[in-house]
Amino acid sequence: MSFYATTSWHRSSLDTPIPLYASHSPGELRGKKPIVIMGGVHGDEPEGVRLAQDTLDWVTKQPTESVCPWILVPILNIDGYNARTRGNGR
Repeated sequence: MSFYATTSWHRSSLDTPIPLYASHSPGELRGKKPIVIMGGVHGDEPEGVRLAQDTLDWVTKQPTESVCPWILVPILNIDGYNARTRGNGR
């Protein structure tokens, strides 16, 4: 399965790029209702990041027609994750 990946959709308060992956490009997702998965909301909880990364690995190996549209952000709080703290860069 091919998928869309970008690090330019958003940046943290410390200007760190936040990666985003999707089953389709933004234009192709318009009008669809994708499943949204976010990991790493709390930087000191790496399990959510691992689960999101494992989900990304699994979903990208599936045939395109067998998976509904999706968007996945494995590490939403990237600054907190890098610092191993609950809070973000502020």
